Amino acid sequence: MDDFLQRRPVLAAIAVILALAVWISVTNQSDPMVDRTFSDVGVEAMGTSTGKVVISPKFVTVTVTGPRSVIGTLRASALSVQADTAGVGPGKSRVNLILKAPPGVGLVDLTPDHATVIQNP
Repeated sequence: MDDFLQRRPVLAAIAVILALAVWISVTNQSDPMVDRTFSDVGVEAMGTSTGKVVISPKFVTVTVTGPRSVIGTLRASALSVQADTAGVGPGKSRVNLILKAPPGVGLVDLTPDHATVIQNP
C-alpha cells in the first residue's frame, strides 16, 4: 500500500481531500448551523466619556448564528451590545453598536445598528 501512495501522489491527495470532505459533511449534519433571534438585548456604554451619558435605544434585537449545540444553549445574558462613547463630546452624537458574543456565535442582524448618544457635561 505504501508503494502505491508513493507512485501515485495525486491519487493520495485526492483521497485525503475526499476524506476531509466526508468528515466536514458528517460533522455539519450532526451539529448544523442555526439562527436565533433575541429581542430586548440591553445597550450599554463603552468608552471613556466624562459626564452623564444617555443612550437611545436602550434595547435592540439581535439575530445570531452558530452551531446548534452552541445557539441552543445560548442565553441573552451572554450577549452584550455596546455603544462606543469614547471621543464623544457634549451634545448629541450617533454611534455604531457592537455585538460582543461568545466564541462560535456570529452576527446575522442587529436592529437598529446604531444609537444616539447624548452626553451632558
